Amino acid sequence: MTSGPFAMRVERLHDGHRWWPDRDVLVVVEGAHIAEVGPARVLAEKYARLPLIHHEDAVLTPGWIDTHAHTTLPGDGTAIEEIAPLAFEERVQIAARNLQRHLRGGVTTVRDLGSHLDYLGWPPDPATMPRLIRYGMPITAEQGHMHWFGGALGDGRASADIARANLDAGAEGLKLVGTGGGTVGTVPHHTTLTVEELRAAIEIAHAQGRRATVHALTNEAVRRASQAGADGVEHVGSRDGGGARPRAPEALEAAIAAGVVFGSTLGCNEAYLHLPAVSETQDYREQRIRTDYYRDNARRLLASGARIAIGSDAGWKHTPFGEFRRELQLLASAGMPAEAILTAATSGNADALGAEGVTGQVRPGHPADLTVIDSADLAARPPNVLAVVRGGIPVGHVGP
Repeated sequence: MTSGPFAMRVERLHDGHRWWPDRDVLVVVEGAHIAEVGPARVLAEKYARLPLIHHEDAVLTPGWIDTHAHTTLPGDGTAIEEIAPLAFEERVQIAARNLQRHLRGGVTTVRDLGSHLDYLGWPPDPATMPRLIRYGMPITAEQGHMHWFGGALGDGRASADIARANLDAGAEGLKLVGTGGGTVGTVPHHTTLTVEELRAAIEIAHAQGRRATVHALTNEAVRRASQAGADGVEHVGSRDGGGARPRAPEALEAAIAAGVVFGSTLGCNEAYLHLPAVSETQDYREQRIRTDYYRDNARRLLASGARIAIGSDAGWKHTPFGEFRRELQLLASAGMPAEAILTAATSGNADALGAEGVTGQVRPGHPADLTVIDSADLAARPPNVLAVVRGGIPVGHVGP
């Protein structure tokens, strides 16, 4: 681990907004912040005495931001029904391993969109884990999707009550569950929370300057989220009437007009395709169909001008931590250009989370959250992560 000021030298730089026109770039880090950025031919002599981390033919970007993860779930296929009842100490051990893996995979900020209330008080290690933004218990229908985290309506608890409990305990935003999902006993294409239930919680979040996002797997849930004033909707799928179909134009138009941001999570089905010895199974074929469907829906969203926040859904079912790069490649396969993907994964996600200036840019004075990859040809393959810096601290060896 490098201590004190140091410099990083790479072939190309994406600063969170655009590609730099110069090749062979030097980024100087002092403390937790970026001190200077410029062509190596100009800065190399000035900073010749600093320790140098040099990756030839590599690409440097701001540290990636994952807008959707479940950090207390292992992402190894173990169901929420098995993990949620574990003791606090066991759940945070899972979270620590997940966060360390995600940091080594290039993610320097992660938003947790579903965990127990007690998790809000756990202090992650800033030297070995990403910056963690936690939304607390998902607000869900009685016995609804993710009710295991403790945020279900019923027993006299309204959505506003759960919203206040989350925010009073330190939640940095709210997650609401507008449909069923993968929780046993729920139906993905069944719309649950009403506009009034959504709005009651969202208004409480907005009154405190917090964001609110809605898990929405139906067109009706997207419409309700837009009407209720949600900042985002999670996932790009829609399963109305028991079958998958594209996002309805009227639901999409309402969401875009309302400024709603769509969370991508294309990899939550694609993750199954990486499992060993499943390529000839019926489950594999079903997950392949769903992966293609979600990718096609993302293509439609992009063509309609919808804004996408990049999130992996790591932790859920078989979706692993440390593989955020797969989500970038899936968006590239949906037709999103590499420059737009890198912008969305950094400054775009920071804006979606209300973290502008906190992270997501490579500029003097900004926090030194940095990720180095071997290629920006995202359509060809997921990039390999070569180096990561979190808050000015280089992470141990992460390259292939």
